Amino acid sequence: MNTGKNSIWLPQAVVIAMLLYAPFFGDLYYPPLTLLEWVCCPTFAYLALEAWKRKKTGWVWVFGTVAVGYNPILRVHSNLELSIGVISVTIGIAIASLFVLNSNNPEK
Repeated sequence: MNTGKNSIWLPQAVVIAMLLYAPFFGDLYYPPLTLLEWVCCPTFAYLALEAWKRKKTGWVWVFGTVAVGYNPILRVHSNLELSIGVISVTIGIAIASLFVLNSNNPEK
């Protein structure tokens, strides 16, 4: 039975596209950054859950930390250089998650 294991790349692709859009084409202020927070936080929380299901404990911490960092309720304000650096690191984590979560999928 296929339970959606093939579609795990979809949330990662959406987040990567939004992360690429925000710093380079957006203005990094209210509309793009707020939308980015509302999309990234639940997506990385979902990826943490998927990593937990696949018994990849280190990645649970990575995805969980990113989800907390993009929390839209308790916001962390920073300057432009720091925001671009954080977004760049998050892009790397999202791209790495494509390979990490799709390798060695356990059959349940």
